[in-house]
Amino acid sequence: MSAMNRQSSWEAKKDNLRKFSGQVLHVVKDNEIFRYRVDDSGRILHEQLEKARGVAQRSWRKVVTGDPEKKVRDYMTEVPQVKLIDKLSFTFGVASMIIIEFLALRHPTYFTPFYYFLMSCLVGNRYFQYREENSEFFMLDFCYFMNLSVIVQTAFFPNSLMWF
Repeated sequence: MSAMNRQSSWEAKKDNLRKFSGQVLHVVKDNEIFRYRVDDSGRILHEQLEKARGVAQRSWRKVVTGDPEKKVRDYMTEVPQVKLIDKLSFTFGVASMIIIEFLALRHPTYFTPFYYFLMSCLVGNRYFQYREENSEFFMLDFCYFMNLSVIVQTAFFPNSLMWF
């Protein structure tokens, strides 16, 4: 009797599996990718996807390290290198903050023209960077509108408390 129950139980499971006939399922386990396919008779066919694993691993390596051949573990143990452009950008930012503070506190009449000059250079540079990457729509961000608002207010409506 128990053999008969097992048989009917197995047939019920096969009927359920037949509903998934033709479906393909992917499972990742222990850094390996397996593909399971259900055929028309309800059997589960499985295969290991070594090629897919290699392609996925290479693409992830390229995203993380920039080189599809370099292991992420090796990349994480490397000493980070600061690029010259990053050093120059940091130095420019600190120097700009010092100049802005000096102008705002000691010579407030020169602050506005300096702000106009600085923002036109920075925004112009950013526009050309975005244009090169074909990403000009990033300039529709709130911070660019806010800086434009400050320039318009200080140039044309300096006494407007409502705008401020």
